[in-house]
Amino acid sequence: DVLVRRFKETRRRHPLQGDGTIAEGIEEEAQALTAIQMKATENIDTSELNVHALRARVQEVFGAQSRRLGVVIESFGFKHGPPAEADFMFDVRFLPNPFFVPGLRELTGMDVSVSDYVLEHPDTPGLLERLESLVSYVLPRIVEDGRSQVTLAVGCTGGQHRSVAVTEWLGKKLAESGVWDVRIRHRDAKDA
Repeated sequence: DVLVRRFKETRRRHPLQGDGTIAEGIEEEAQALTAIQMKATENIDTSELNVHALRARVQEVFGAQSRRLGVVIESFGFKHGPPAEADFMFDVRFLPNPFFVPGLRELTGMDVSVSDYVLEHPDTPGLLERLESLVSYVLPRIVEDGRSQVTLAVGCTGGQHRSVAVTEWLGKKLAESGVWDVRIRHRDAKDA
């Protein structure tokens, strides 16, 4: 009854129902899975579980909670549009732009001279301290929610200088903790 109700609520046909009813499709599926079910070491009755409770139950049974949270930190340029997969987005365009400094325009935030220019500005330490504090507060709660990955996006105008330097700093800081599976991406930086 629960499965029939779920299919009706989503207005989807059961893949095995053919020209028959939803209940007939469910029955055919049950028969097809009998051999597998007899070999199973665990059966999870989903009748009373919502999607969050089901995820928690699967993680409990199969140990998925022991995996580290994947944290993607991605720099980008607002002029190219924000990344669609970003869960959190930070705008660092208020920091001075190395694009207007002779000798830095052609470089990226991966270069020491650009990174120093951005990170040594008087406004940057306050930003980094608050950013690290926020991320340190949020990430454990994301794990509690059962998610396996989160994307933090850091944007500046072109995605070459400020966002790259801040992304590199934040990525290294989070990786140092050894708690998270950190990956850094620079979507719009040339040669990065």
